[in-house]
Amino acid sequence: MVVCGRPERNFMARTLQIVLFGAGLAAATAAAAAERDYRLTTGAKGEHSVTASYVNFNRDPLQLAFTLPGNAARESMAEFGYSAAEAQQMAKDCVGCTQADFDRKIEEHYRSRGLAWRMADGVRRLYVDIPAVVARNRPRMRELARELDRLVTARKYGADESLGAMLTFVQSALPYQRPPASATAIPSRRCWPRS
Repeated sequence: MVVCGRPERNFMARTLQIVLFGAGLAAATAAAAAERDYRLTTGAKGEHSVTASYVNFNRDPLQLAFTLPGNAARESMAEFGYSAAEAQQMAKDCVGCTQADFDRKIEEHYRSRGLAWRMADGVRRLYVDIPAVVARNRPRMRELARELDRLVTARKYGADESLGAMLTFVQSALPYQRPPASATAIPSRRCWPRS
């Protein structure tokens, strides 16, 4: 094997390290999946009680329990993301617009839906505007934030460990799926928590 124009020494040792790391990563991922539990129940008033058990990046087993208003997921679904039908309707409504006018209108629409444009390889790419989504979802997520704060305070986590606990929760404790057909009448690009 050649790396940067010179033969690499210890190629077999490095290959073995990579294989062992990959096997360890697969085993850790499988163990984390086995240690993860997610439960969603709906109360008499329509509120959603969530309990999630998961393993943090530092291998600490963690558990969070919080309640969301019954309409929180539907409100978020309606507020964020986009559908092809929305863009097509905007194109129909913009008869006689210049390309610059249409681009401005579509960019305003996407921004209102928590999305933004970015140039990549000479092409405008759509991405999620994370700061906008977080800011606009803050009222819905207050109880989860309080529970996370309680958890990291009880564990005496520093800033990095606290961030790790939060990221692990979002990345591995919550199951995700495409929205059910009943949630959106049109094909969309949205996230939906699995029940």
